Amino acid sequence: MRIFKKFGSLKITLIVLFALAFSSILGTLIVQGQNAQFYIQRYGLKTGRIILFLGADDFFNSIYYNILLFCLGLNLVVCTVNSFKFVFLKDRRKLAVFLLHCGVLVVFLGALISKFTKQSQHYTLFAGEKVVLRDENAEIVFKEFTVEYYPGSQTPKEYRSRVELFENGVLKSDYSLRVNHPLRYKGFSFYQSSFEVLADVEIKIKHRDKVIWEGLWKHGRPLQVSGKGALRFEMTHFLPDVSVDKQGRILLRSYSPGNTAMLISTYRKNEIVHKQWVFPGTRNKAGFNPQAGIFDFEVKKIIPVYAAIIQVVKDPGLGFIMSGFALLFGGMLLLLLKKKS
Repeated sequence: MRIFKKFGSLKITLIVLFALAFSSILGTLIVQGQNAQFYIQRYGLKTGRIILFLGADDFFNSIYYNILLFCLGLNLVVCTVNSFKFVFLKDRRKLAVFLLHCGVLVVFLGALISKFTKQSQHYTLFAGEKVVLRDENAEIVFKEFTVEYYPGSQTPKEYRSRVELFENGVLKSDYSLRVNHPLRYKGFSFYQSSFEVLADVEIKIKHRDKVIWEGLWKHGRPLQVSGKGALRFEMTHFLPDVSVDKQGRILLRSYSPGNTAMLISTYRKNEIVHKQWVFPGTRNKAGFNPQAGIFDFEVKKIIPVYAAIIQVVKDPGLGFIMSGFALLFGGMLLLLLKKKS
């Protein structure tokens, strides 16, 4: 029993916190989440193998780090139990201290729950596409994207996605997602993370002055040209507004459609045979591509298409964390009232 009580001492707390702080510094110095070859090439054979053996390539999920978290949690539990006596509840200061202990413990518990159970995923959605929540028999349908720019600037001021929430096939709400204004539904949070600009392109493709394809090329879809050689074209990049520096590098200038550029890759089966930057309004822009001339791309019309990048998060530990902060606030408030009285 004495050992149990001693484990709740301030010395143990400081030792564990110091170990966690030191370990976190090491975890930030070592690049995380790479493959084994990366660590051997960057840190050398011996050091790389040690990093991999100790699990330092995913340090914050390693056994060592989780043991430290467990020790801190146990220390907080013991410290809270040691400080709890019913007689303390008659003393406002001691009650405040107890609430502070409980608040820290609940926040820590919530952080642990989040660490091991939090789910997060990004979706790139075009108009009409949706995120399906099968367990809830619900779906979020992306309807429209809008972006506003600062006056006289091409810097986005605000962007938002209009979404519709359906439950059992019935429309429940129409919501506008904005940065820091998520939609919350049954433990899920839908955040406006970012956006992407693609395009539908009306284009004519020639090879040796012969038209091999002509029509509307839809965004995100490869363009298959049948016949001998069976070519496939993919729009690897679409940049809505660019500039070209003195070194010939193509730089994104803004997300507002202007001086557009497209990088088109050509494949024969799974082998890439050609890459080419295409600037609408010009033919091939050969000065920026050593292989220009194999294909001639004539862009007749560009229709910008916006995609919303939405992050879907489910965090079971969030409620514990908020409850813990409420307890901390209550403890601090009691201490302040005690000082005033």
